Amino acid sequence: MTLPKFIICMDGTFRLGMVNQHKHLLKPGDQCIGGGYYHFDFVSNRIILDRESYA
Repeated sequence: MTLPKFIICMDGTFRLGMVNQHKHLLKPGDQCIGGGYYHFDFVSNRIILDRESYA
């Protein structure tokens, strides 16, 4: 099951996508410093970053 997840890398890269695990958003050489889940708020035209990743 894919879920809307995001990661933030050491170099400041922000990456989001529909994946099974956060590690599927990583590219070779990335150092992940955090991540979590997101959803779109279409009323206010924003992306809401929600909850932390534990993986």
